[in-house]
Amino acid sequence: MAPNARFRIQTGGLVLEIEGSEKFVLDGLTQHRSRIDTMLREQAALIRDGNIPPAAVNGKRGRPTKKKAASITRKGLGKPGRQPVIIRTSDLKIPPKKLDRLKHYILSVAGDRGLGKDGIVFAIAWFLCKHVLETGDFTAGDVTRAHKQLGRLTCAPAAASVDVVQMLRNLSASSIGKEWVGRNGNGSFCLTAKGRKVGQTGNINRPRGRKPMKKKSGK
Repeated sequence: MAPNARFRIQTGGLVLEIEGSEKFVLDGLTQHRSRIDTMLREQAALIRDGNIPPAAVNGKRGRPTKKKAASITRKGLGKPGRQPVIIRTSDLKIPPKKLDRLKHYILSVAGDRGLGKDGIVFAIAWFLCKHVLETGDFTAGDVTRAHKQLGRLTCAPAAASVDVVQMLRNLSASSIGKEWVGRNGNGSFCLTAKGRKVGQTGNINRPRGRKPMKKKSGK
């Protein structure tokens, strides 16, 4: 049996590791090339801006000591051992024809009631995965870029008013009653099986924080 190949990249608190056959690793590097580049740019920007202190990028296997980890937690950068970075940048450019299709999709799922902030974020994320990125993974930066390229839509909030990361957190939280989105360890997000189904059916527009009411059976 041929020995396994292994690729590992670490930037601060982010670690991406691919292990398997040589072909599996090479295919993985090709598939995730843009994600790796984005992770590196995002991490470098955060360090350059001072959002991640040196303690977070020093120490054994990129994890700070207990004392320094406590300091990082107090500063609101996340709990020790958890990934502190969410990818917020993107160079995504949607072709004009697909941008028109995205607008039509949003109008169709918005209906007469329009979309809330979490609704527009999910609609964009689903369309990107299905028709632009052609993968189940996407970043907060991808959604932000796409929303800005859409321009102002009367059926949805303006891009400047939407905290995309917070909306994605809402969409992944079980307490909201949706769980249409999941979080990846590399700072990106993904569609769940439930999310893929909802996006396909277009049944996005329902009140945030409420699960569909069950009809009471008559006695």
